[in-house]
Amino acid sequence: MKNKIVYVNAAFFHPPWLGRLSLARLIASQRQWQLVQAHSLESLTSMDLSSVAALVLYVHQQTLSAEALSRLDKFVGEGGGLLGVHSATASFKTSAHYFEIIGGQFSGHGPVQSFTLTPTAQVEPAFAQVGAFTVTDELYLHDMRADVQVQFESIYNNKPVPVVWTRGYGEGRVCYACPGHRSATMTNPAYREVIVEGLRWVVN
Repeated sequence: MKNKIVYVNAAFFHPPWLGRLSLARLIASQRQWQLVQAHSLESLTSMDLSSVAALVLYVHQQTLSAEALSRLDKFVGEGGGLLGVHSATASFKTSAHYFEIIGGQFSGHGPVQSFTLTPTAQVEPAFAQVGAFTVTDELYLHDMRADVQVQFESIYNNKPVPVVWTRGYGEGRVCYACPGHRSATMTNPAYREVIVEGLRWVVN
């Protein structure tokens, strides 16, 4: 039975330690899954993934070996789930294939500001029940793959900006959620619901 969630969350200053701790506790509170914590995607090279349902990445790291990237590709491509949070799209910038998996690459952000996450017209039912909500955080901008399905968007310079998206990758599923620069964001009840629904979506 695939019931383990591998949570990769080590960092120095960013993302924040309290935010990473809050997300760990949120995942652990979902009793259908067993939380396994890891410091890096390099852990995949020596890990038995046969009982792992999904990976959660809340990291800001620079390097990713070809072996670890290959293992990630194989895991998701063969039916595993991947949930990326905040700086997951700003990590591993020299590994182009990593962004083909997660669906987008960080291209910049403005100051920490309040912005509203609004469900899009094509939102999945599980996300639709959350409704619109506001956080104070970094609003990331991305270079995105064309096949992502945007679940929530915000407005930046009078234009819609994707902030939560989903996509298929091979036999697997991927979800990305942008907020997470501030610890307080990870305690926002609506955003926590988005995270849980995103995790449920990628393991189904």
